[in-house]
Amino acid sequence: MIIYFFLSLFCLYYIFLYLQEYHYHFYGFIEIIKKGLKDKLSYILLISFLGLIHYDFSTSKIINLIIIICYCFFIILKIEEKQILKLKFTKRIIRNLFINLFFYFLGYLFFYRFVCLLPLLSLLISFISFLILVPVEEIIKKYYYHKARKKISKINPLVIAITGSAGKTSIKHFLYHILKEKYHCFMTKGSVNTANGIAKAINLEMNDLCEIAIIECGVSHVNDISEILKIINCNKANMITIISTIFPQHLETIKSFDLLVKEKAKLAQGKLHIGLKGIINELYNSDAKITKIIGIDPFLIDYKIGKSFKFSLDNKEYNYQCNVLGRNNITNILFSITIARFLGLKMKYIESRVRTLENVNNRLKIRKLESFNKIIIDDSFNSNFNGFWDALEVLSSYNDKSCVITPGIVSGGKYIKEYNQKIALKIMEVADKCFLVESVVSGYIKEIFDEKLYDYYYVASFQEAYKMAIEDYQVNSILIENDIPDIYKK
Repeated sequence: MIIYFFLSLFCLYYIFLYLQEYHYHFYGFIEIIKKGLKDKLSYILLISFLGLIHYDFSTSKIINLIIIICYCFFIILKIEEKQILKLKFTKRIIRNLFINLFFYFLGYLFFYRFVCLLPLLSLLISFISFLILVPVEEIIKKYYYHKARKKISKINPLVIAITGSAGKTSIKHFLYHILKEKYHCFMTKGSVNTANGIAKAINLEMNDLCEIAIIECGVSHVNDISEILKIINCNKANMITIISTIFPQHLETIKSFDLLVKEKAKLAQGKLHIGLKGIINELYNSDAKITKIIGIDPFLIDYKIGKSFKFSLDNKEYNYQCNVLGRNNITNILFSITIARFLGLKMKYIESRVRTLENVNNRLKIRKLESFNKIIIDDSFNSNFNGFWDALEVLSSYNDKSCVITPGIVSGGKYIKEYNQKIALKIMEVADKCFLVESVVSGYIKEIFDEKLYDYYYVASFQEAYKMAIEDYQVNSILIENDIPDIYKK
């Protein structure tokens, strides 16, 4: 019985991990089922149905032994996958855990004969527990939302809200770096961009001296922006918004590009909205209720990777020195410069701050491995078509033997095949070889590689690909694109 208890906890760990990854939305359970049906390893759990044919004590012992051996085999193989994301034991996870443990206890108490089925039923049990806690979580959420809204309303900082399909975190960090010497600034740390995360950050980290609050706003489901606005939109006249870019992303949970545009467009409120002209047009054509949009479009004239960029703003040209890599990141800096200029900072001062900017960690960040004489271009946080293309442009600036480690682009809805096949052709153009990590989309890239007879290795995990690339004496520069391939394994 104790063994089945630990087996149930093991299954529950992975259920909670996926549920957390999908921000505790009901859709997370649907994704777990989809992934389970695709993962051949999960079918090992069906062996527990042998428990339904217990005839007597002797056969029961044999059947239980077979089931336990199969479960242990399942655990060993699952652990060997080495999931990169780890479960965070938040208060919400702990609450769910206690409810699940209660149901496990009832199962062991009243269905002792079929206790071997409980690990297999972990998904059903966790779903029931999830439904039971929905009203509790809603009350807790409203309490923290109200507390955060009350606090930010009292402090009344200028809110700079940032959304978009890419570049949110980089813009946030660049803007914070430029403004922090002149203003008391608050920003949501890391990649915190959900309503719950924003409320928690405001409650715990914003102080009474805050003059500017820079807040990253993510969208993975319909009404995500509406939830965030309940917290931060205390005074529309004291809010600036940025929509960096919009392209097909999260179409697994937001079913159409038009819905995605409309959701992001909800943020464009307040005294100023900044976006590229193309994005402004998308917003106006989305039938969303948009008001007070000012399209300020700093124009990039020239860019030398990792050295300088030239741009025009207010009908004047400027040439800034900058170590930041990636054309898209330069656009992110231009958004930050535009806001800093709007706030009244002198261009000479802004230039001095831009000169000291660096790439945000895991977003085209350069690392040197002296012992292996290699350069790592770490763009491993996540991957989208524009960002991947940009990273490959950076890789091409290194005049030496290079390779790419990637599982492909895993989010893109109906464009997913097209994106990956275009990326495959670009990889062939700029990299000497590729370590392609097995994923739900890697087949699209593999198809192109095989057709063109390109030099690549098809590997089972990111860790294996990284080890092979590091030990390859012919490779000097390594681009890591997307660091969470194990989430998207078949």
